[in-house]
This record gives sequence, C-alpha cells and structure tokens, in this order.
Amino acid sequence: MSILKIAIGLEEDNIELFKELRAIGVEPEAGDTTVKWNGNDSDEVIKAKAAFNAALKQYGKDAIIYSIGKDGKKDKELKEFDPLAEEILVMPKPHPGPDPGSEFAFGSELDIKELM
Repeated sequence: MSILKIAIGLEEDNIELFKELRAIGVEPEAGDTTVKWNGNDSDEVIKAKAAFNAALKQYGKDAIIYSIGKDGKKDKELKEFDPLAEEILVMPKPHPGPDPGSEFAFGSELDIKELM
C-alpha cells in the first residue's frame, strides 16, 4: 500500500483544491490529506494520480514534491506522479511571512528552513 500526503491548509484558502479532490472521491481535511493506493489496482492508482495532479495544479511552481524512503526520510524530488513510490509528499513552498518583529509573525526563518 502506497501513500500520497498533500499538505492542504484550510478550505477557505484552497477552495478549488478541496472541490477537485471531492470530485474525484477524496475527502480533503484541513492540514494533511492522505490518499492510499495499491499499485496493482488501476482504479486506486488513477485516483491517487488525479489527487496528485490537483495538488500540483493548485501549487504550481511553488510545489515541493518528493518521495519518502523506507527509512522515513526524503528520498528524491519528483516532477510527476510515481505509482511505484512507497510514499509521496506534496506541499507548497513556505513563503516569507511578516517581519519577524511583527505581532503577526508565527515562526522564525530558521523554523521555515527546518521544514524544507
């Protein structure tokens, strides 16, 4: 069983992605949405690939996509859906937020670098 994890965020921030995922039969959740597939089941592979493509459409060039190895660490960056991958993570690149001294700052530059 393989896993696709999509970092989504809140529905109001990603309305189109939520709609597209629901249209293909994936119930999105705020935060991370997980789609599981068996590489021997063509319907499951098609559904996972459609979810992957929906996330890629939403995030465009700002997408960070990579496979996760059996050790749980980043394996390789992906440019397209890999039906043979054990696990795939898709997330938007973090963008610089407000000035760190601002009352709206929620993390430091170091925190963002640790995510990548």
